[in-house]
Amino acid sequence: VLLLDAAGVIRRPNGAIAHLLGHEPAELVGRSLGDVLAPEELAFEEGLAAALEKASFRDRDTLFCTAGGETISIAVNGSAHRTADGHLAGIVLVARDDRQLKAAQAQLVVSDRMAAMGSVAAGVAHEINNPLSFVIGNLDYVAEELAKAPKSGDPLSAVGDELQQAIAEARRGADRVRAIVRDLKTLSWSDSENVGPVDV
Repeated sequence: VLLLDAAGVIRRPNGAIAHLLGHEPAELVGRSLGDVLAPEELAFEEGLAAALEKASFRDRDTLFCTAGGETISIAVNGSAHRTADGHLAGIVLVARDDRQLKAAQAQLVVSDRMAAMGSVAAGVAHEINNPLSFVIGNLDYVAEELAKAPKSGDPLSAVGDELQQAIAEARRGADRVRAIVRDLKTLSWSDSENVGPVDV
């Protein structure tokens, strides 16, 4: 909590805000609010009294400077303290350090995106695996049939070696696709998944 006069001079800080900014409470008394704000907040400091004449504000992300020179963002609520006849006598700022909460929320967003990516990857992998199985099965079938074909008198005998080589290359390509699909599937696996023998 920072209690300011109408000119924006700190009259009473509590221990929590002083500790957060790296000061003793007595060190802050008599200093202007701008002394503890980041330079980017100059317009906020200059317009604070006029803004509070109209309305209070809540949860404004405000940049403060600590005694060590670090800039930190703190959520601030502001309200006017008025005299009996309604004139602005002072300003009450209540700050809340929610940096850990914001970091946790950001991590949650990343986790949600990763979960969505895993779901998409699992779906894509499944859709690719089905036709890929047909391709690999048919390549194996053609390779087996070519191997059984007689070497002489068969119309395919002249190009048999080339066909076998082409099929082998196609099979290697299909195996590479299968490996990529397997890698995609790892995105959708849960870390808690247990791997072990099963009774077939």
